[in-house]
Amino acid sequence: MWNTIKSGSSWKGEFLNKKKNGDLFWEEAIISPVKDANGNIKRFLSIKTDITTRKATIEKLRKIAWSQSHQVRGPLTDILGIINLMKMKISSEEKNMLLSQLEIAAHGLDKAIHEIVDETQDKN
Repeated sequence: MWNTIKSGSSWKGEFLNKKKNGDLFWEEAIISPVKDANGNIKRFLSIKTDITTRKATIEKLRKIAWSQSHQVRGPLTDILGIINLMKMKISSEEKNMLLSQLEIAAHGLDKAIHEIVDETQDKN
């Protein structure tokens, strides 16, 4: 950052900052050098935005996606496998058993989707 702005260019990025009371927070900043008439850098101008809430929301969504992906993939894998088995030449009894398992897997997938939606809803 310092090399960029001291060379006369603007810098844009995110960093973890500390408040006077010691609390940490994330900032997005644009820092530009301010030059005099001769082109010499006299000071720096920064525009900063607290992005702590945005980063926390992104992290929460990432964790939800990670933790829920197996709950979706499991039943989906079962459904696809059962469909492939049903394409084979099987008895009516076997077909009925597979349909029963297909229904269980579909309900599991439906439950997982509802849990994902519930976790992402604003509870305020």
